[in-house]
Amino acid sequence: DAIQGFKKNEISILVATAVICEGIDVSDCNLVIRFDLSATPLEHAQSRGRARAKMSELMCLVTPEEKTLVQEFRLSEDRLAEVMETWEDLKHKKDAAGRRESREPEPIEP
Repeated sequence: DAIQGFKKNEISILVATAVICEGIDVSDCNLVIRFDLSATPLEHAQSRGRARAKMSELMCLVTPEEKTLVQEFRLSEDRLAEVMETWEDLKHKKDAAGRRESREPEPIEP
């Protein structure tokens, strides 16, 4: 199986269809080259997610007209990352507040 060979470093190049972006785990990939334009920002993010190695890259071979759309996908991805960071911050604050509230109540002196 080619994917297993890639995971075991027996194969250094893996050529696949867009199916690989949707759930097949390929770790330590340092370069993903798309030969077509992603249909949605989500698909673009999934393609980028395949390149998991440190200093990895996603390259898209697109026409000059499609380049603007790819730039918009990247901006959408950046905005999503900001939202997720804010979400995590709020979640941690809420968890910390919940831990403080679950402590034994301090006695009130008359």
